[in-house]
Amino acid sequence: MARGYGKSGEPRLAYLLTFAIACGIIAIADLNTITFLVSNFFIGTYAVINYACFDASLSESPGFRPGFRFYNKWLSLFGALICVACMFMMSWQGALATMAIIVFLYMYVRHKAPDVNWGSSIQARAFKSTVQSALKLINVQEHVKNFRPQVLVLTGLPSSRPALVYFVHTFTKNLGMMICGHILTPDQGEFSLSSIGPLQKQTYAWFNQKHVKSFYSTVLADSFRQGVRSMLQTVGIGKMRPNMVVMGFTQNWMERSAGRNLEFIESINDAFDMNMGVGILRVQEGMDVSHLTDVTGSTFDLPSLVASPVDKMFSKTNGHESVSPSVLLPRRGSLQPVLEHPASAVSLSPNGGGLSPSAVPLLRNCRSTLDVPGLEHRESTQGASQYASKLDLADRFSAQSKQKMVGEIHVWWLYDDGGLTLLIPHILSKKPPWNGCKLKIFYLQGKPHLLDEAQRNMIALLSKFRIDFSDAVAVNTSKPPSNESVIWFNQMIDQFRDRENSDATAAPSDGTLPTPITNDDLQAMFEKTQRQIRVRELLKEHSSNASLVVMTLPVPKMNCNPTLYHAWLETLTAGMPPILLLRGNQQSVMTFYS
Repeated sequence: MARGYGKSGEPRLAYLLTFAIACGIIAIADLNTITFLVSNFFIGTYAVINYACFDASLSESPGFRPGFRFYNKWLSLFGALICVACMFMMSWQGALATMAIIVFLYMYVRHKAPDVNWGSSIQARAFKSTVQSALKLINVQEHVKNFRPQVLVLTGLPSSRPALVYFVHTFTKNLGMMICGHILTPDQGEFSLSSIGPLQKQTYAWFNQKHVKSFYSTVLADSFRQGVRSMLQTVGIGKMRPNMVVMGFTQNWMERSAGRNLEFIESINDAFDMNMGVGILRVQEGMDVSHLTDVTGSTFDLPSLVASPVDKMFSKTNGHESVSPSVLLPRRGSLQPVLEHPASAVSLSPNGGGLSPSAVPLLRNCRSTLDVPGLEHRESTQGASQYASKLDLADRFSAQSKQKMVGEIHVWWLYDDGGLTLLIPHILSKKPPWNGCKLKIFYLQGKPHLLDEAQRNMIALLSKFRIDFSDAVAVNTSKPPSNESVIWFNQMIDQFRDRENSDATAAPSDGTLPTPITNDDLQAMFEKTQRQIRVRELLKEHSSNASLVVMTLPVPKMNCNPTLYHAWLETLTAGMPPILLLRGNQQSVMTFYS
């Protein structure tokens, strides 16, 4: 109605509506009836004005300063009640009709939500009640029954990673709290404090457009880790602080400098030190669409899906991959058939001793990973995805998506982390678009002769937690991985091997490449590396066709080589469906009691 026409922006539709109402009143042709109608609406207006003054006084807004010398908020409330009483004294039917019309107009304006800042008392009262509730919450003791996911999501600019935003929003909407964290570092450009305001305005506009309920926090920092540490310490207020950090998987970790890869691991440890859970989400097609969108996320172009770092790593020569000689990670007692000099390989001796004499063994007749059964080599080419663009891929995770997820959510609950690895997929399975998926639980196998009893105990435990699931499967991660899987891993880390240095902290002199992996690194992390390769085999066997995989995140130790840790994550996630690596902070988030 208020839309303007012509050079002067005249609201012609509003003029026509006013003309129609006036004609209708005139057509009544009864002065007593007209007087009744006009008086009712005038008194109704006075009642609303009096109540608005009372509400503004109640909110204690500093901007409300009445000029009437004898003003009192209770006098305003009394005036509003007197007006309503007068309306009913004239005609209770007319009073009800007038109040219904006033309520209808209020609800209509609220529903349309015009882009106008009214400065209403409702805004002032909302702020006051929020602050009071936050202060009261400080004195409330935390209880496991009242646990809610309060997530800090390291999205960068949220519109640049919509898949990550949509995914986390699924299990925080109406249940917890979501804060999108954006760290501005010098390598992204020259930013100042004055840049934060426009970014916040544009980001919240994008949230409203995509129906995302989230906060947005931005910090300027000299490095990624410094920005993460600042956010972990300052984001939130009172009890409304994050208890969980979620970030995206670094797809280009093979091309990043040693320092940046180390910052990634240190940020994970910082989150654990702050007693928070940590999650890492990977979508094979990638989540970054910053090169497709402007800052508000309003326009996009079709992307070209690029190959992952693992795919770029292998160079084909006459249909076969060429692998340079290197010191390779062995599998105890299993790589001798494919090594020319097995005695000189870096391995643990069968009797439990230390390293064998180290030399440089060569791979003989190494099979291409394309030929390794069960470990497919992904080739991402233009148009390989069934979706038209990365935006379509991101929209899969949106609660507004018309296409619902089908299939199963596979939960690899390998270690007890307080139950977070189990709770998050349970919440996801109750929310669109994942509410059509069933949970399938995988847990570590105990003693073989007690397998049936262990399964019954696990089913009973899940039932006590009131977790709906379709099946519970025991898996054995202590079994050594196959030759093919070890070869696949060795090929992946081959370009990062340090053949001259045994120092685990050695790094390239220019600092532009990932930290090299030394013999000491492989020896110190031999058992864990073997376990990750074995878990990959199990993932490929059981979860290749899952809609989503949620698995316990391996915790990086303080002395862990950052390149080796990224290789573990690549091993667990490469070629898999969307996968969330998740680890709680050892505090219980679920209980038997309702």
